[in-house]
Formats: sequence, C-alpha cells, structure tokens
Amino acid sequence: IGAKVINIPDCVKSLGKYAFDYGCSNLEVINIGKGVNNISANFLGACPNLKAVNVSEENTGYCSVDGVVYNKAVDKLVYFPVGKSDSYVVPATVDNIDVLNNRIYSELSISFEEGSDKFVTVDGVSYTADFKRLIACNKDKVGEFLIPSTVDEIAENAFYEEKAIVSVEF
Repeated sequence: IGAKVINIPDCVKSLGKYAFDYGCSNLEVINIGKGVNNISANFLGACPNLKAVNVSEENTGYCSVDGVVYNKAVDKLVYFPVGKSDSYVVPATVDNIDVLNNRIYSELSISFEEGSDKFVTVDGVSYTADFKRLIACNKDKVGEFLIPSTVDEIAENAFYEEKAIVSVEF
C-alpha cells in the first residue's frame, strides 16, 4: 500500500487479522470510523512509519488516545503504532497488554504509569505486579539478568531479538 493515510468508513464493521500487512511502509495514519466493532489484535503488520491510529469519538467499542488504540474503557491496549515512538508508557487504567507480545513490538521499550496496580517495570524488565509473569525485556537491558524466583511464566516473545543480555539465570 503506497498510501500515507487510510480512512476506514463508518460502514466497515470489522478489521480482520492482517487486513493491512507488510508493504505499508508509506502509511502514517489510519482513521477508523464509528462502525468498527471488532479489531483483530493483528489487523496491522509492521508498518514502520505509522504514527497514529485514530478512532472516531462516536465509536462505541474503541477509542484512541494520542494515536494509540484501546477498548472504550481504556483497560485493554488494542494497537500501538510502531512508527510512533521507540518507548511507551502504558496508562495505569490498562490491565491487558497482550498485544505487546507481538514480534512487531520487539524494538519497543515499555514501562507503566505510576499507580498501575497490574504491571511494573524494574530495571528495564516488565512484569505483572505480583512478579509471576515476565512480560518483556526492554532492548536497553544489557549484561547478566537474574529472573526473580517468583516468576512462573515468561510471555511469548519476551526476549525476542534481545542481543545485549549475555546470561539469564533463575
């Protein structure tokens, strides 16, 4: 797709898996109409220049905050545009960030807003607040890494393309 902007009209109800996938290197903005009631977690591939996905304020299921897509309650992250930034602070209201385990976010460093009771980032590594699930290791993490003994799950792609860590131990 050579377009810089895509406008999804109000008549479209669903954006399926990989609706807009690779080959969208020029794409910078997507505007989603009020009719979309289903957005697949993988509706976009790695569009490297995509800076914003804007959702109509009249949409009853989704919203966007600064170009990032959430469900209307802003407790589930639906999509982060990979061209927006190389770091992202997840709002404290969010309790579902599963989409961030997609490989397209392998270069994204995440942290969590003060007041989050669901997630925490310590020394560049993100966990659930109870330290049972290791969610992601930010790319600025270097050297040796000791995984806390409380961790009983490591999320999909948590260490994807992590090259600066020389050892991982429990």
